[in-house]
Amino acid sequence: MDDAVFAPGTPEVEIDRRSGMPLYIQDEKNDMGDLTLTNDRILFVSNKLGSTGNLIGDLVGSALQGDQNKHEIVRLTDLRAGRMQHRRLILDLYELTLADGRTVRIHRKLRKKWDATIRRLLTDRHGVTVTPDGEAWRADPR
Repeated sequence: MDDAVFAPGTPEVEIDRRSGMPLYIQDEKNDMGDLTLTNDRILFVSNKLGSTGNLIGDLVGSALQGDQNKHEIVRLTDLRAGRMQHRRLILDLYELTLADGRTVRIHRKLRKKWDATIRRLLTDRHGVTVTPDGEAWRADPR
């Protein structure tokens, strides 16, 4: 990855995209779709009409779904914390806490894939102080 991605004032670019990821936003409906990490935001496209398992069904579903727009779920400057949410009977989730106190929970694999990148973007690009807090981290605007 080019270091220019982390420089302040450069244009927004896509860093990584993951398909078929669950998304849980506090006080909103859970959804499944594609998550995209850019150097400024995390974007989401819902897969309302997911795979049906047969070619004709998938073609009809994709035609009905059309070209959906990505919508912003998190501005990186609004992040205040990141941690693993440990759960008993079901798999753990990667939880991000926003400035307004709401949480966004995404698939646990994204912690391994995105956590270091998000921390570096917050520090280098957005001027946020990121401090470790055990296995988690906290972000404080400067």
